Amino acid sequence: MSKHTPGPWVFSAIDSTEGFLVVEKARPKSLVATVCKRNGCGWACPHEEPWANARLIAAAPDLLEALREMLDAQVCGDCALCDKARAAIAKAEGR
Repeated sequence: MSKHTPGPWVFSAIDSTEGFLVVEKARPKSLVATVCKRNGCGWACPHEEPWANARLIAAAPDLLEALREMLDAQVCGDCALCDKARAAIAKAEGR
C-alpha cells in the first residue's frame, strides 16, 4: 500500500496566490494538492474545471476506503465490477 496524506480531505476556498486547494480536514493549513495556479493573465485553466477537479481529489480518500470496504465485504465476489474496483485501488496505490 502506498503512503499518502491521511484523509479526510476537503476543498478549500480559492487562495489568491495558490489557486484551488485541497487540504487535510484535520489540519486546514496542510496542503494536499493545488489544482490550478494563477498566471500573469489570470487563471491558467477554465473556471469550472478546477472546482470539479478539486472536489474529485478531495473525495479520493473516501472513494478508496469505500472500494476497499466493498471488496472486504465480498458484495458480489468475482465479477467485472470487482475487477474494476481492484484496478482502481491498484492505480491509487501505484501498483
